[in-house]
Amino acid sequence: MSEDDRRQRPPAQDREQEPVRDSEAGCGAGREGGMAPASPSADARASAEAQAAALQLLDTAPRHEVRELTAGGTEAVIMLDGKSYLLRITRQGKLILTK
Repeated sequence: MSEDDRRQRPPAQDREQEPVRDSEAGCGAGREGGMAPASPSADARASAEAQAAALQLLDTAPRHEVRELTAGGTEAVIMLDGKSYLLRITRQGKLILTK
């Protein structure tokens, strides 16, 4: 580009941004010799396995009623390795755990 061309062009912030090609941005890995994305059926299968594992954990993990932990109130102190954490029930019925 000649010096005259540079003078006539507006500053970068005033110019419309030109679209960037995948090869310029360095994000063409999935298209040109990089790793291909997983097939939709593989993604669905992995998602189903993760959901099944989460449900199994819900079935086997110990259960504690929060209202019992708070003795009918809205706060309880929970200890882990000598550190105290505050468990609070909000007005909307959600739980907040803070250190």
